[in-house]
Amino acid sequence: MQVLNILICILTIGAQFLISERVHLKTLSDHNQMSPLIISINYTSSVVEYQYRDQDDSLKSWNLFYDQNIQIFRSAVFGEIVLGQPIYRFTCFMLSLDGNNVVPFKAFDKLNQTYLKNKQEADTELALQFYLIDSSILKSQLQDYGKEVFKSCSEASEVYTTKKDIMKIAERNKNFNLLSTVKFLNNQPSLSLSQFPYCHSAPPDWSPSCLCVTSISINWYPCSYKTCQSENGEKSVCSIESCKQTHRFVYLVEKVKLCF
Repeated sequence: MQVLNILICILTIGAQFLISERVHLKTLSDHNQMSPLIISINYTSSVVEYQYRDQDDSLKSWNLFYDQNIQIFRSAVFGEIVLGQPIYRFTCFMLSLDGNNVVPFKAFDKLNQTYLKNKQEADTELALQFYLIDSSILKSQLQDYGKEVFKSCSEASEVYTTKKDIMKIAERNKNFNLLSTVKFLNNQPSLSLSQFPYCHSAPPDWSPSCLCVTSISINWYPCSYKTCQSENGEKSVCSIESCKQTHRFVYLVEKVKLCF
């Protein structure tokens, strides 16, 4: 397909010639419909972004910050301007990149030896990835994570994370005391989240806390690549595996109107 041929050409050129590039793909969604996906690759800062528009018209994105060991999931929904809300309202989730099914960034300038299958459907659908959010980043300290990370979440009212993920990020970024930038959402471990209703089933005027759920599905991305050995014993990248995965975030908000 033409778009995949374009992707091959872009990745073939390599980082030594390109600063950044944007590729438009058509991928197969959960609803068996073709869905546009934009992949942006920044070779200077080692950042890759996957962005699409969901069926409810919200904008979803997945940013991989390889140098900082950070991945950011972002959801943007239309605000109600008549109520004084901004055009878009953003929700941000910051997690560690460790242990995820993604190709290393160096693969993006070495895929000239890679054969990409000519289809829009991912080779493998990975199991649902579930996150129970227990922490958030203090907005006043968000710049400690880097300028590009700050730009990705600067418009969000809250930047959610988990204690486990922030510890992993802190291990990789020893120049900053990242733990001082985090607040924990539940200081009472004995308090079960099961006692809270889900926001989508609570009345519109519900004021106590409720559980908000956000899902972000990436329908196509390069998740791994394989090496083949030639007759003379030399190894080279010969194929790439594409994956599809849905990420689901569950987090506590103080009132139902904060869930969007």
